[in-house]
Amino acid sequence: KPCANASVDLVTDIFVYKHQTSADQRKRYRGEVKRVLTKDGRLLLSLAEVADGYYSACPPLQGSGHEGSRAIVDPVVNIGSVLFSLDELINEMSDNFALEMSWHKIKSGQMHGGTYERHTLATIWRPK
Repeated sequence: KPCANASVDLVTDIFVYKHQTSADQRKRYRGEVKRVLTKDGRLLLSLAEVADGYYSACPPLQGSGHEGSRAIVDPVVNIGSVLFSLDELINEMSDNFALEMSWHKIKSGQMHGGTYERHTLATIWRPK
């Protein structure tokens, strides 16, 4: 059952938003998160950055709806993702949200049996 309007204080999204590979999907997602958040609610959004050592080397995602984005496909699991810089994410989220805080984490990490320099962007947003 869907959440009621303005009924959630915190939405936590860890590597989910990036799998919405079309701009329309992401727009609907942002609208739904804004709908359920209280006026003082927050969205914690964490995703891989464009400089991520694993994802940045993945091939482009083919097909309609991905033009103009950094849509890639993880060849090991065949799952699409979109990679953002902080500025790109701020621009995209600006229809519904204002950025309150961001931080970058750069750390060596494992992915599909290899070691890569992982670049993660974490952000906190308030609804407009």
